[in-house]
Order: sequence, then C-alpha cells, then structure tokens
Amino acid sequence: MISGFRAVSLIMAGLFGTIAIAGLAGCGSLPDDAAASVNGEIITKAEVADRIDNLRKVYSAMIPSEEDEAGYGDLRREVADQLVREELERQETEKRGITVSEAEIDERMEYTAEEKFLGDTVRMIEEFEGMGISVEQMRDDIRRTILHEKMEADIGKDIQVTDEDARDYYERNIGQYVQPERRQVRQIITSDEADAAAAVSRLRAGEDMLQLVSEISIDETAAARRGALGLVSPGQLAPELDQAISGLGNGEISDPVRLGEQWYVFKVENIIPAMLRSFEDVRNEIIVIYGGQLYSQKWREFVSEVYDNASIKFDKEYDPAFKKSDVPNAPVK
Repeated sequence: MISGFRAVSLIMAGLFGTIAIAGLAGCGSLPDDAAASVNGEIITKAEVADRIDNLRKVYSAMIPSEEDEAGYGDLRREVADQLVREELERQETEKRGITVSEAEIDERMEYTAEEKFLGDTVRMIEEFEGMGISVEQMRDDIRRTILHEKMEADIGKDIQVTDEDARDYYERNIGQYVQPERRQVRQIITSDEADAAAAVSRLRAGEDMLQLVSEISIDETAAARRGALGLVSPGQLAPELDQAISGLGNGEISDPVRLGEQWYVFKVENIIPAMLRSFEDVRNEIIVIYGGQLYSQKWREFVSEVYDNASIKFDKEYDPAFKKSDVPNAPVK
C-alpha cells in the first residue's frame, strides 16, 4: 500500500534530477560523523543509516546486509547521493521562498487515506507503523514530495507553447501524425493445413465467414469474437501473418498461413486508407508533448546550474564515485 505516497524515498528516483553528483563533488575535510556536506550543510552518517533502515523496513528482501560489504557499500553511497540531492532541493526551495504548511501535509495525508485505504486514516497509520515507519517520517516524506512538486511548478511557470510553436513542431514531426493504412480483418484458426485449405475453398466459393468461424475455428477467444481481429496496421502482427494480410484486397481471402502449430485463414472486410491527421486534430496533444519537452530541457538546465554552483563533499566511504562493486570498463556513474 506504500504507493499512495513515498513513505520512504526510493533512492533510485533521484528527486533532483539525474545528473551525477560524482565528478562535481570532492572529498575535502569533513567532520568525523559526516557522510557528506552540501554548501556547508552536513549530512551525517547516522542520517544515511536511518534512511537505509527505513528502506529495509519496506523492502527487506532487496536491501543487502552489512555482511555483504560490496552491496551494502554501494547502497550506502546511493543513499548518501540521494540525501545530497534532497538537501540541494531543500536549499533551492528555501531560496525561492517555497514552503509547505502543516495543513497541506494534512490534506495530502487525507487524500492518500482516501485513495489507498478507503478513507481510513487510522488503518493507514497503523499499516505504516507496522512496517516501522512513524507518522513523523510519513509527514517528512510528504513535505519533501510537495516541496518538489512546487519547485517543478515554479521552474515551469513561464513555459508557454504558442500556436506557432505547435505548428512548427507538427511540421518538423509530421511523420508521427500519418495514420497508416488499416484493414478490418476476420480470421479462422485451425490445427492442420487440410482444415485451413478447406476453409479457404469454401470461403472463396461464397460461404459465410461468420458461419465458418463458428464451425471450424479452434480458438475459443477468436470464435467468441466471431473471428474479428479489429483494425490491423502493418507491423502489428507476426511477420508471417502481417505479410499475408497486407497483400489482400478488400473482400479477399488469404491462402493458409502457418504460425507455430496453427494455421490461419484471413478475410479482409474493409480497408481504411492511410491518412494524415490534421494540425487541428492534434494541436492540443502537441501542446502537451512539446510543453513537456520544453519543461524537461529547462529542468535539466536548472539542475545543472545548481550543481555547478554547489559545494558538495563526500566522505570517501559514502562517495558515489567510488563504488566497490564496479568492474573494469563498467560505466561510471
């Protein structure tokens, strides 16, 4: 039931983007209890250990034990990396005057209970506490989530896609808006070639396709659909079947086609020509897609700028640049 909100932040999510901190950071002088520092703000080794403990409470089977030196070391580095990202985001929201009220957290708690626990807040809290996650931890995670959402909104508030922008995108990507030729197809499926050949002969002699589907087809699902495959586009089916169908004209019957242990017979009942969707038809869709692309680009630029201007230091045992499980020639994070 954890999906209602991230009661424990998933370390893979990378709230503050996917730019690697390693390479932007250093291993300068840190207090003995520090795992990392972000612009002078200390992230303690105890905080890293607490986050790992929280992860273990929810994902016990996925979390390596401390006896697994390489695996646990990598996890410790990933958690430290995540906490650094979260601290960077906290500092940025503070600079922008972005805050989260207790009332907003209450509202999100109520929403989660409504969505995932049929409105039973007490049961929700009991279930998380049963995993060792306190109400305070739940609220802290909700606070981080809402801060992130508000940061995203602040970054994207000035992004607008005009009709001119949308039309330019349409013309540059016009191939995406060509709807290929489609065929309305019915099929008969048999277990041997002789039955399939007999079906072809009877169909070409004028017998009713629906009657033959009911009488001959061995596939119960196909029979229940009266043999209907729906609208079929090129490349949608297995190559053998696709080739047989694409060569048929309207009303034509295919020769028997073998695929695995079954034989197929197809009849094309209608052909819908290829068409280009008009700009007016896809305008709103483009505004959403292109706006998302502009936002992603702006977010990446923002995150890159934040990291470039940040002073980040790691204790070597917590530095994501030094993963003990790395192998020669493996990609560097």
